[in-house]
Amino acid sequence: MRCSSLARGRSAGTVLAAWLLAMALTPSMWAHAQTDSRIQVLFARAERLFRAGEHEAAVPLVDRVIERIDERGDDIPERLRLLLFRSLTYRVIGRWSTGARKGIDADLDRIVELDPRFEMSSDDVPRELVARFAGRRQRKIGYLQISVFPADSRVLVDGQPVDPLPDILPVLAGEHNIYADNPGFAGRTETVRVRSNRTEGVSIELERASATIRLATQPAGATLVIDDDLIGVTVAALGQAGGEEASESIVIEGLLPGWHEIEITLPDHRPFRQRIEIPDLMDYDLGTVRLDRSMGVVLLRGVPRAAEVLMDGESPPLQWQADLAASRGREGSARIELPVGSYRLVIRHGAAGIYESDLVVEDGATLRLDVALRPGLVFVGVVGGDDLDRDAVRTALLTRIERIDGWFVLDRSGDGSLEQIAGLRRSEMGTGDPEELREAVDWARLQQEVATQTSGSLFMLATVPEGTPPGVFDLWLWSAPPGSARPQRVRLAVDDQERLGMLTTQLREPLPRSRPWFGATLIDNGSSGRPTVVWVEPTGPAAMAGLKVGDEIRTVDGVEVTGVAELQQLLGATEPFAGRTLQYGRGASIAVARLTLGSSPQSIATLRSERLNAVIWAAAAAQIARADATTPAWVAELDQALILMQGAQWERAAEWLAAVRAPEDLPFGQSAVDYWRGVALSSGPEPDLEAARLALRLAAGRAGGRLHHHDGPLVAPRALARLAELELRHHDS
Repeated sequence: MRCSSLARGRSAGTVLAAWLLAMALTPSMWAHAQTDSRIQVLFARAERLFRAGEHEAAVPLVDRVIERIDERGDDIPERLRLLLFRSLTYRVIGRWSTGARKGIDADLDRIVELDPRFEMSSDDVPRELVARFAGRRQRKIGYLQISVFPADSRVLVDGQPVDPLPDILPVLAGEHNIYADNPGFAGRTETVRVRSNRTEGVSIELERASATIRLATQPAGATLVIDDDLIGVTVAALGQAGGEEASESIVIEGLLPGWHEIEITLPDHRPFRQRIEIPDLMDYDLGTVRLDRSMGVVLLRGVPRAAEVLMDGESPPLQWQADLAASRGREGSARIELPVGSYRLVIRHGAAGIYESDLVVEDGATLRLDVALRPGLVFVGVVGGDDLDRDAVRTALLTRIERIDGWFVLDRSGDGSLEQIAGLRRSEMGTGDPEELREAVDWARLQQEVATQTSGSLFMLATVPEGTPPGVFDLWLWSAPPGSARPQRVRLAVDDQERLGMLTTQLREPLPRSRPWFGATLIDNGSSGRPTVVWVEPTGPAAMAGLKVGDEIRTVDGVEVTGVAELQQLLGATEPFAGRTLQYGRGASIAVARLTLGSSPQSIATLRSERLNAVIWAAAAAQIARADATTPAWVAELDQALILMQGAQWERAAEWLAAVRAPEDLPFGQSAVDYWRGVALSSGPEPDLEAARLALRLAAGRAGGRLHHHDGPLVAPRALARLAELELRHHDS
């Protein structure tokens, strides 16, 4: 081995030290030169002295290093052989530079024995030392000239591989074993005696023993089996980290002519199987065998194109295609091709709702899912109490709400510390008193932070106040922004099935979708007491049945009615579009009419019982966002405005109502929107009376306009009363 030279120093010792460092001190050699601490410390001290030119002081230290390595015997690891080689060379340098040259020849002989191929360069070393080393080397080494067939065969000399094989190989004089092998050939050994300063030729021709197959796989890591015999696993090419890159080529030998079965397998990939014929004892190259991923298809039907689709948190490529369900208000189907395995599917579409499901994708199979987006009901968790209290509350709630249709229930209580998720700390809770908690917690921040961490339309947080009976807790509910400012509180108990049932009932039926529409206004007749028609909607169901002003309703399906309240109770219990038989009197005659009820949306203003506004808000937002909602979006928007007004958020409600556009040609429509906007504008600490008057005048100007539904009270009288009140307020001010 010939080494590159360094800049010349001012003394022979310095030159030789620099030459030695260039020859031996490479990072890879340092990595292999790790030995026990004492030898390493001694060598490091000697090396520092040599670099400083203090050769006389360094030689005794090198002597001790060599002695300790020699104590190991002949069987020393390669890293110690390298350290011994360097130590002997340092000792030669030291003795030469100090003139103490006794023993130099023995050290030079050992250097030759450690590496017969090493040659000193006359460019960097004094010629006298180079000549002396060359003389010692000439007495101890000979040369091998090895030829082998096939030329790419592996060659080992005395068990050590020689790669690449040089034209002339220096070896120590004596007997040597040369072994050669090659896949598909029988290995062969030749023994030759080499004389010093002579060249011996060795020719090895290998005989063919079998056919070979060479191949690589893409990706690496595949298991190779031939004729039911396990061959091995392909490994990634040098410098590659695996992934989808091709492997190193693998050579299979020992194959005789005939048919052979090859099988290559890799998890999550389709197996490669091939039956091949080997006609002759030759080398066959199959190239790179590409293994395709095992794939399946997930077909999501009814997914809005604007929805966010995630598989294990990642957005897969979607292939949109036509869907027969499009006529039902859906936009189509999304086709996703995925490798086999288990996935968590999440579909989010803002207020329209979410969908989550665990999927298993099988090879070659198509998994079809009808996606029904539902508003997300997120259970944030329980704060306060001990572990038993929290577990009891969590169990009582989840066993109830998990069975509710219409909501997608997400239990996020295990996602992390509630103090972080809800922004609540024990110190903020105080005693857990509801009013104290309302003031202590920044609810706006709580709502915003929870909404950013988990998707949902409605959120639940339970708190266990101190000093309450066991099992009693407060449930706080709020909708996703921009819902009402503060959550509603409901006090419940884990064993109070009635109250828990009321909660689930409101969740199951958060909004009254519609009610039957009669299409007439009735009053109790002063003389007979029977309900009498005083106004008929021209295009309504009553008009279609032939009823006119002045008609008295006597019976409904043969059941006598004695007043308006009784009639409304009978009709209210009827489904929209159902048929009823009416007997009525008109003057002195009695007639029968077949009435087909209509359908009318209604606002939450008609509801008498206590309702959870957060539930209504979330359901209304989902209804507005859904394309296939049966209730008009403007009714849901009106409900949201009424919720804001119930929370005394007058200015926000007025702004909300300004954007609501309701039909002009229906009894319950724009007149109701204008009236409620007038109420909102005229309320609160800073009313806008001029804008309120304008809105109320618009409402009062629509004859026949209804307030809550098609059969509700008339808007105009109420609007006129509000206008009169505003005028009186203005006069008083």
